Amino acid sequence: MKRFKFLWMSILLCACYLGLSLLFLRTGISLPYTYTLFLFVGAMYMDHTTTLKALKLGGKEANPFARLLFNKLGVGLGSLVVLILMTLFIVKVFSQSPAWQQLSMACVYWIVPINNLMVIRRLGRKQES
Repeated sequence: MKRFKFLWMSILLCACYLGLSLLFLRTGISLPYTYTLFLFVGAMYMDHTTTLKALKLGGKEANPFARLLFNKLGVGLGSLVVLILMTLFIVKVFSQSPAWQQLSMACVYWIVPINNLMVIRRLGRKQES
């Protein structure tokens, strides 16, 4: 079931990214790099903090790569590796992308912490029962 959920979320993220990219490209919507970088890093921070909160409540990491890192290195060191990889992504890919594409990536990444918040809410309800 977890693999299906991760696959479903991956397809959803890709579809949203493609849809927003086309929308922003066709309409000419874009923001300066510093604004989209702030949106992207904000989503990264919220993803990190909400993931840690969900794990403390007994949740499981849905991303197989991150789960492997957490199992092998521990949550603290695994999180650091993920953040380093995301920083490399920003330097190599995000910063070189057109402005409309940067905005698409930043907006779509917010789906991840929003999903984490829904998981935290569900886990909180389970603990209250």
